[in-house]
Amino acid sequence: MSSRVEKYRPYVEQDIKKFGSCLKIVIGEYAQNESVFLLQNMFPILPEYIDHVHLVRSNPVPVSSRLQRTISRNFRELLRLHKRGFHIIFPDIKRLEQLMLDELAKDKSL
Repeated sequence: MSSRVEKYRPYVEQDIKKFGSCLKIVIGEYAQNESVFLLQNMFPILPEYIDHVHLVRSNPVPVSSRLQRTISRNFRELLRLHKRGFHIIFPDIKRLEQLMLDELAKDKSL
């Protein structure tokens, strides 16, 4: 995630012009500010890696359901493209996923 909307807006516009949409970068409102969700940088995690919920004045900050749907839809499409050999996602998610699965298997065997 980033707050540098003006930095990423040209990339979104370029993708829209070229492909008709932009899957890898989503601009939307979060915590009453325009924010950038960089799906191109996504990677798998396990629940224990999440150490806190983002709070503002001691209240959790929700993501609007519309923005959640957009992010989820783009995420699924990016994964489909990745599995077909298009390397739009920067991290090596296949390797990271295997590391997570190995870690889960190791924890189960203990």
